[in-house]
Amino acid sequence: MRRATAKLLGIGAGIALGAVYAIAPAPTAQATMRTTMTAAADTVTGCLQKGAKADVFKLVQKDGKSVNVMSSSVSLAGHVGHTVTLTTSAMPMGKDSTMMSVSKMTMVSGSCS
Repeated sequence: MRRATAKLLGIGAGIALGAVYAIAPAPTAQATMRTTMTAAADTVTGCLQKGAKADVFKLVQKDGKSVNVMSSSVSLAGHVGHTVTLTTSAMPMGKDSTMMSVSKMTMVSGSCS
């Protein structure tokens, strides 16, 4: 009798978990996009320059393209005017703007050429 009761409880628990999973909402496109954007890291090399706002910097690449960067974990201010390689990931800042978040920095040269 105890085995039959335990078996029924196990089956009931499995059905209940399956029902919860079946009615749980699927991740939204926005949540999926946010996960994808924060997971993708890229490295860029260029001349680090002071940006228009405090704690915002601009990295100008050799081809003239630039990207706005900031970091809460890497001190960028002391490397303005240096050639650096940054490991970045996109941070959506609004409808039409993206800021790159720096997670790692390597100094290439003490000056920009």
